[in-house]
Amino acid sequence: MLTIKCPKYNKDLSTRKKELISNLDEWITSDALLRLIELFDGDVNSFRQMDIKSYRKNAILFSKMWDYRKKNNAVERMFLNNDEFIEKNKEEILKCVEELGFIGKYKVDDEKEASYILPLGGARFTNLHRPLMAKKVLDENGWQSKVIALTGIRPLQEMELESVRTYSDGNNEYEAMCDGMRQAFDIKLYNKVITEHENIFLQEHNCFSEDGQVGVVAAPSQDPSRRANSVDTYRYFLNKYPYKEGDKVILVTSAIYVPVQMAQFIKFALENEIEADIVGVDEIISGERYSKAVNYLQEVKATLDCLERLYKQYDEEK
Repeated sequence: MLTIKCPKYNKDLSTRKKELISNLDEWITSDALLRLIELFDGDVNSFRQMDIKSYRKNAILFSKMWDYRKKNNAVERMFLNNDEFIEKNKEEILKCVEELGFIGKYKVDDEKEASYILPLGGARFTNLHRPLMAKKVLDENGWQSKVIALTGIRPLQEMELESVRTYSDGNNEYEAMCDGMRQAFDIKLYNKVITEHENIFLQEHNCFSEDGQVGVVAAPSQDPSRRANSVDTYRYFLNKYPYKEGDKVILVTSAIYVPVQMAQFIKFALENEIEADIVGVDEIISGERYSKAVNYLQEVKATLDCLERLYKQYDEEK
């Protein structure tokens, strides 16, 4: 399995940048990605003859065809469905994305203890499954890491409620995550409103266990017109919670989002001189190994968007 990795801590930032670019190039030039491109009528022989900078540019441009949210008027990911072509070719698509790290990344990369494990907020069952996976990582490795879930005040959608009501009476992502963390760790969490605001997207909340080892934070959005996204929560966490140079954090998400959320966080890891790893929710917790093929294609496109930004910022030979 290929993975997008955060370079190990090194005081020489230039070395970390070179390691990052090498890893990204290995991923973007992989046989698995080329097979996906070929499946959608891309000329892979032409790709193979390109210099690396042309290859990166054209692979990223090609992936725009997998923006199915845009094709469906920016519909939420959960509403996407396979079209006839994707349904016909879903087995090959699933093989490719599994090789690219979108399926099955359930283990940490090394034994270095994390200072923090960070379950990320999401939809439906994820605000229970990701805390359960964080607890699994903690127990398997015998660590004493703090576990802080990162969320926003996102109102739950009607179609989520049937799933969420199996573990929470909450009305938004933060409340659902608080209940999921309480259940996963079998502890009491005490709620605190830090910043109240008539615009719920700008509210700031947290709830923590009595010893401060387990908690949930709801980050305010950087844009008052939308809910807090993953980047908002990363920035909020790094501004609010103490860490040392060289510390390690582990993100916990659904397996399908492992590449894109790692690619999003790498920038923050390099800027703040820390290490990062990521795991997806194990299928023994979620009960599902696969998502719909169309959702994987959407996340391949999203990951390549992130790689484009990383190349622009960190490729010293550009």
